[in-house]
Amino acid sequence: MRMPRRSNTVRSAARSLAVCKHYYDWDWEGAENNHKKAVELSPNSATVHQWYGEFLTLMGRSDEADKEIKRAHELDPLSLIINVVIAWRYYLSRDYDQAIEQCKKTLEMDPDFLPAHTYLMRCYASRKMYAEALKEA
Repeated sequence: MRMPRRSNTVRSAARSLAVCKHYYDWDWEGAENNHKKAVELSPNSATVHQWYGEFLTLMGRSDEADKEIKRAHELDPLSLIINVVIAWRYYLSRDYDQAIEQCKKTLEMDPDFLPAHTYLMRCYASRKMYAEALKEA
């Protein structure tokens, strides 16, 4: 017997609840459970993997975060925000050269994408490349 498909509402609710528990309730366990549920319900959603990867990053679980963000990028390589999240991961690990390169790749896709300029500015400032940072600001 074929199982009924879950509605988009159920999938969206799990994803949204995970973010609410994380950012607003600071309920890390609840957030993780809902992120896992969202991945289970929507394994091919780039956004679900991106958000889970961001959560894992903030929890200090870099290897797991990299896996989720890599999966998000595989699912949607042209997503501007996912490309910036990759730059963010490099930035947090203080790999500023890789972060700069990733921001530039993102800006090749959309020269007006503000988050890419913001992280590029931060990377330049971290490298003490202040003229470049001011240009991005």
